[in-house]
Amino acid sequence: MAHSICLAETNPGLRGYDDLRSLPRTGQPERPVEKLTPRQQEILGLLAKGFYYKEIGATLGISHSTVRAHLHSTYRKLDVNSRARAVIKFHEQVRHQPS
Repeated sequence: MAHSICLAETNPGLRGYDDLRSLPRTGQPERPVEKLTPRQQEILGLLAKGFYYKEIGATLGISHSTVRAHLHSTYRKLDVNSRARAVIKFHEQVRHQPS
């Protein structure tokens, strides 16, 4: 027979389950893509469609280096280090958006 230990009983400084349930909820889980500026979201959307940096720049009328700067900030905000990971996060959010 397995025994479980309640950490709150062994350490009074820890919160019990009932204490955690009473904490206020912060609403919906955070969506990393929502941290992005509208321009960063636009660039990430084009990146997700398979556009290259030069094509994104030409489409939006900005330079290749500006696209790179936006994407560098985007990757940092999304906590990713590659185009593929950024696109995956983008698609996950688009798929889970309420209709």
